Amino acid sequence: MGHSLRCLNEQASEHATLKSGPRRRLSIPVCAQALRRSEILFVFHLRLVRGSTRNIACNILLGMKAYALDTDVLVAAFRSDTGASRQVLQAARGRRFALLLSVALMLEYESVLTGPEHLAASGASREDVSAVLDELASVGKKVELLIRTRPMLLDPNDEMVLETAINGRADAIATFNERDFRPAAARFRCSVVRPGKVILGLAEETE
Repeated sequence: MGHSLRCLNEQASEHATLKSGPRRRLSIPVCAQALRRSEILFVFHLRLVRGSTRNIACNILLGMKAYALDTDVLVAAFRSDTGASRQVLQAARGRRFALLLSVALMLEYESVLTGPEHLAASGASREDVSAVLDELASVGKKVELLIRTRPMLLDPNDEMVLETAINGRADAIATFNERDFRPAAARFRCSVVRPGKVILGLAEETE
């Protein structure tokens, strides 16, 4: 996995350089305690604002579907370069669908993906994670969490995924945890699908 992820990050860095020239990469320090929570939120806010405003109108005009990705999809994408989750990640990078992101969801991604267990399993570094999240923020659609629905799910860490989907009017939540998400999402007419179904849907749109 290490080589494939490095390639992914090199592509992300090249993409950013081609768009805006050399720049200093935003990253979250190893010790998050060194920054106040408000400062961390501000960093992610900048990440989202940087790309979202120019993408929203384009997504609407192209009639793109909108998806919120559960954290388990990103975890799987980092750990395997052959599965549907990696294809979903690549599709998001290619703006083949509207990727819904909120500050709370980005913080959840960061927290899980930089955990020691995940880094060991994926062969990634904190810098790798930061580079990928930077690019996702540049192509994603920023969602303000105006509607709060919690608690509706068994896992409190899943709440921000559901709230991002609802506030962003997602067509679906992509997750491996369909059982827990489906009853709550159905109340807001939001589908719940596995990553493989996202890829199948994107393939059908191009036919």
